[in-house]
Amino acid sequence: MNKQQIFDKVKTHLLTQMKRSSIIKYDNSICLYRGPDGLMCAAGCVIPDSIYDRRMEGKTIGVIISGTAFNMPAWMNQNQNKHLLTSLQDLHDSIDPSDWGSALKRVAETYELEYEEDT
Repeated sequence: MNKQQIFDKVKTHLLTQMKRSSIIKYDNSICLYRGPDGLMCAAGCVIPDSIYDRRMEGKTIGVIISGTAFNMPAWMNQNQNKHLLTSLQDLHDSIDPSDWGSALKRVAETYELEYEEDT
């Protein structure tokens, strides 16, 4: 996948899901790559099912991509793709879902990507 394909897939996923993939643990919201009810975070939706492992939870996408514990696709480790995935993960984890649309537009601008409005 290239940057635009990653962005488009994550944008569609987040704006369709409109809910953070997370659980509450010790009064804190913990974001998950794969959460309850089939929810997935921004980075989780591009991790192939055949590669996903529960041991990924609690680690940033950068750590997962750079490490050797998981056989991540080569396209994820391309520098710009890794930075984009990190930005998208941060967006999911820190911004209220009601503001995802405007935050995704800012990510698109930062990475010089197309942002097509859904019709």
